[in-house]
Amino acid sequence: MPIAMSAQSVTIDECCNLARDNYPAIKQYNLIERSSELIERNLGKGWYPQVGITAGANAFTNVVKGDIASAINLDLNNQIAYGAVTVSQSIFDGGQISASKRIAKAQALVASKQLDVSVYAIKSQVVSTFFGVMLIDCQIKSNSLLRQSLNISMANVNSLMNSGMANVNDSCAVAVEQLKARQQFDVLNEQRRAFMKMLALLIGKPLNDSTQLLAPIVAVDSLNNDIGTQRPEYRLYHYKDQLLDEQRRLLDAQLMPRLSLFGAGLIHSKLSPMLNNGQLMGGITLSWNIGKLYSRRNDLLKLQLQRTENQVARETFIFNNKLNDINLRGKIEGLKKQLCKDDEIVTLQRQIREKSAIKLNHGTETVNELLRKVVAENLAVQQKMIHEVELMRAFYELKINNNN
Repeated sequence: MPIAMSAQSVTIDECCNLARDNYPAIKQYNLIERSSELIERNLGKGWYPQVGITAGANAFTNVVKGDIASAINLDLNNQIAYGAVTVSQSIFDGGQISASKRIAKAQALVASKQLDVSVYAIKSQVVSTFFGVMLIDCQIKSNSLLRQSLNISMANVNSLMNSGMANVNDSCAVAVEQLKARQQFDVLNEQRRAFMKMLALLIGKPLNDSTQLLAPIVAVDSLNNDIGTQRPEYRLYHYKDQLLDEQRRLLDAQLMPRLSLFGAGLIHSKLSPMLNNGQLMGGITLSWNIGKLYSRRNDLLKLQLQRTENQVARETFIFNNKLNDINLRGKIEGLKKQLCKDDEIVTLQRQIREKSAIKLNHGTETVNELLRKVVAENLAVQQKMIHEVELMRAFYELKINNNN
């Protein structure tokens, strides 16, 4: 979903989708596909007839003499020029070309899945930045509530000063807290602006200071329990195993004999009246290179080590995913319980602050005592909002962990 220049709100899911499309590495998918196609085409040309052309000239310093040269009327007094054309056509290669093509496809799949892993990782950066902005928004909202409370407190102090129940020091104490709150507000706004620039860079869309981040709905029960099996890393390990299977088949194919047809044509200056200036020849050849037998044991051992390494990496990934899943689910349950207590704490702090204001009006409590209770109430409200954002973040981290 595209975001316009004057976008007023965005969701975390929109940001994740936009970030994936905006990620520069996404262009590599097309490059991997094109490279694989070119490799397969080149391998397919192994079935084309192979043509060779040879030309040359020889000169002899010592003329062959004797009865043999005379018998065949051989004359090497002059230079001899010759040219040859050879054509060979493979009719059976033991499956090497087919195996090589399958390896090229398997390598392309592995590269594509490796890229999936890199692209998937961008989600974590989006979640971190998105909820970083939301945490700052909580602090900004809390700061606004604090400044409102301080403004009310200042109005009460001014009223009490008129009746002689407060003095200038009381007014200065409230003013100091107001300045501190305003100072914190300015810092938070700059931090939010920086985070929004980071988010805009990630998603590739302009966002302004007024853009609001919509809070996602938390529904932990909707997440499945397939630990890691839906992640791109898990599929990567699967395709690495397939690549090793294809490499094993190529090793088997390289042990097979090769059968091909051949033809050759030769043109030369006359060596002897008994030989024509040109000849043609053809036939069939069977070749069997047993050199691969020497390294086969080591080649198979190497593939087995790679397979074991891949299996260990898969098991390690799933193990770490399970640990992270347990940690996040525990964190979510803990935050739910904290939020239940946060409501009670905010209610009690509000009651304490309201009673303190009444006491101040009756002259039984000082302004500083009221200010402490105003700040305490504000911190309770802020803590509740932060816990709400942390719950949403933990939920999305769990979604990413299990690729829901």
